Amino acid sequence: MSHDPIDSLIYLREGAAGALEALMEAMQQVYGFEDESEAMSDFVAWSESIRRTITDEVALHDDGRREYSTGVPFSRPCKYRTTEPDEDGNEIPVVGELHVIMHPDGSPTTPPNNGMWAA
Repeated sequence: MSHDPIDSLIYLREGAAGALEALMEAMQQVYGFEDESEAMSDFVAWSESIRRTITDEVALHDDGRREYSTGVPFSRPCKYRTTEPDEDGNEIPVVGELHVIMHPDGSPTTPPNNGMWAA
C-alpha cells in the first residue's frame, strides 16, 4: 500500500507528539520539573521547538484529511487487561485503553499489550 508525502508528515506529527511527551516525562524523573531545573527548562524549550516545527510543516500542506490517503486511521483505540492499585495497595484487574499511532501502511496490525482493537 503506497502512501503520499502528506501522510508521512502527518505520521511524523502524530508520532513525534507522543514520543516528545514521553521523553519529557522521563526526563522530569531525572532532572525535575521545568521550574526546578535550568537544564529541564532548556529540554522543554527544545522539545517544543521540534514539535512546533513538525506541526507547522504539516499545517502548510494540510488538506483536511481525517485519515491517511490509504484509508488507514491516524490512530486506533486499543483495550487491554492490566492492573492498578486500590487504596490498600492491592493490585486489582482493570481494562486499560490507549491510542495507537498507525503508520499509513496499516501497521501495527496487532494491538500492543496483548490487547484488542476497540471500535
